[in-house]
Amino acid sequence: MLMLRSEPFQPKAEDQVLDRTAVMVRRLVLAALAVVLALAAGNRWLGWGRDYEEYYAAYNLISPSFLYGASRFELGYEIAAWVFAVPLSASFPTFYTVTAFVALAIKFALFERYLRYPLLAALIYILLFYPILEYTQIRASLAIALGYASIHFVWQRRFVVAVLLAVAAFFFHSSTVILTSLGLALMLLPGRVALIGAAAIGGVLLLAYSIGGQDLAQLFAQFNPLVFSYIDNANASESINAFSVSNILFMLTIAAGFYFRVPQSGAYGRTFLLLSIGGIAALFVFRDSPVIALRFSELLLFSTLFYALRPTTPLMALVMPSLLLVNGLWFTYRATVEGTLGS
Repeated sequence: MLMLRSEPFQPKAEDQVLDRTAVMVRRLVLAALAVVLALAAGNRWLGWGRDYEEYYAAYNLISPSFLYGASRFELGYEIAAWVFAVPLSASFPTFYTVTAFVALAIKFALFERYLRYPLLAALIYILLFYPILEYTQIRASLAIALGYASIHFVWQRRFVVAVLLAVAAFFFHSSTVILTSLGLALMLLPGRVALIGAAAIGGVLLLAYSIGGQDLAQLFAQFNPLVFSYIDNANASESINAFSVSNILFMLTIAAGFYFRVPQSGAYGRTFLLLSIGGIAALFVFRDSPVIALRFSELLLFSTLFYALRPTTPLMALVMPSLLLVNGLWFTYRATVEGTLGS
């Protein structure tokens, strides 16, 4: 009787070459996308958009000698803008393009390293988040990229790099202190403790805001001095619709995450699932302050990509990316209609 030896599968040399080629092509596509999207944002190829005028005016008022506090922006942004405006004598579109490219490059690098479908993740990001981040809120865009990179370094137990990135994120947009502190805690706490702790934090915030919203605002103002202006502008802003089509699709994505047992998959998936729940919870907790609600929602809902695009079953690989893709198509349509893009 012929006996066959059982040996580990070894891919053929040509298959390894094809795999390396595919990875290289994918990385080149992601890099090209980052360049084109950064140029589009910096040069307003998709319309003037919101917030650009304020950034443009502030940049053109930069003094030859650095003056901290000359604008309402954070220290990190002010330093970066001054370096481009004075020593480098760069135009504002150049500064905006470089900043947008760095933000996109960090996010796409995270997709490439940690997600199963990096190109699909990039497509969903472009449809769902690019219009409100790189194309509108350049400070938040870079800060969010640094914040999520920090959380990934926490997962790798590279705490020094994680802290440095978290500090850098804070100095570009101070609200990221919420993201990085929650991410650190959720990534390191045991599973059940993380779930209970996240629920407790949400309950405490809801109760505190219901009883004394102004006192809670004073607490957040220690990190972001613009909090009170956000609240004062609440009446001028559109009311929050927590049950909009986009938010319902995010809720379905979160529900699918529980159905596919993401919290049981390990600290990585559990952390980002809980962060995304925080993004939805913010719409209810801060419902009377629409701008704050939207800021925290945008900050935390980006986390959906980091568990939805790491499927563990074929059904999960179909359902969760599909929900986000439909959400992205709808969001881009709404952004065009409402003037975030194309105006």
